[in-house]
Amino acid sequence: MMVNLWVYFIFTTVYKQGLSSFVKPRTVKFFFIGSAVSLTLLMFMWPAKQESRLSLSPTMEAGESSSNVDSLTETNVKGMTSTIMEAPHFSGEDEKGRRWNIQATEAVQRRFDTSETMVLNGIDGFSILENGDKFTFEANSGSYENETGNVYLNGAVRLMGRGYTLKTGEIYSNLTSMAVYSNQNVFITSDQGVLEAGRFNVHPGAEKIEFAGGVKVRFVPRKGEE
Repeated sequence: MMVNLWVYFIFTTVYKQGLSSFVKPRTVKFFFIGSAVSLTLLMFMWPAKQESRLSLSPTMEAGESSSNVDSLTETNVKGMTSTIMEAPHFSGEDEKGRRWNIQATEAVQRRFDTSETMVLNGIDGFSILENGDKFTFEANSGSYENETGNVYLNGAVRLMGRGYTLKTGEIYSNLTSMAVYSNQNVFITSDQGVLEAGRFNVHPGAEKIEFAGGVKVRFVPRKGEE
């Protein structure tokens, strides 16, 4: 499920009636062409899939990845190895030519006997799809657990692409089930309108996202469609 933020509003009937002020339907469903939330989460978890000590590759070929850090400190405490990386910079490209780039102020990689957790602080990244579309994202912090597949982005989470900006306080996801949700306020803005909601949920296996909790939608009709 690839994500992009190009959203198709199903309120076509209401929209054609010329509604331009805020409305408050109980639940709003948006259809997605593909999926930027899931892509963003896949980008974020990429560093945690590397070997216990990240390889420092000066060049990157298609289907490979590279990483750079300003400094790296490793400690071992009672079965746990902790690696702290200052100013890490990760990049990669898959077999389909999709590229991604993630940088952070700090990364902490904690490895246990059977599991591993990656925590990033001060996250800033982007991805470029095979068609050239670019998506960017930011978050104060985030974590990935390889055993459970859980990903958590927290603090001023912002996703941007194709003229849309999504802002929320947190995003939870599971990379196995592809479930994505947030229980904090979400705001989506574009030149076509504004959406506000108390929470959202991306249904696994379906290219749609459901908004609920005080949903407000304002449409801005395009010229000639008023």
